[in-house]
Amino acid sequence: AEAAFANERRASEQASELSQSLKKEQIELMSKAEKLGRLEERLSGSEVHVEALKEELAKAGGAERELRRQWSEEVERTKEDGYRLLQDCQANRATLDARLSIASLEAAGA
Repeated sequence: AEAAFANERRASEQASELSQSLKKEQIELMSKAEKLGRLEERLSGSEVHVEALKEELAKAGGAERELRRQWSEEVERTKEDGYRLLQDCQANRATLDARLSIASLEAAGA
């Protein structure tokens, strides 16, 4: 009877130790689950932030393309304006040269 009582007591102690060990593991798992939940929230927030950055980058890329297009158009207009001014200057010079020649001929004839 004493041996059975001793065996029962050891089994009870082992069960108690096992129960305490399981409780500790359960607490650790709950703590890890809580940390995981917080990490998931942060990750989710980060994903939202990354998506917003991607959208901003896409918008910036579109704006950059538009600015480059406008710049190219302005460069072409400036070239065209410069070419017209050059032609006007050449025409004015030709007119002035002709007037100078006429004035020189008139002065020589007078």
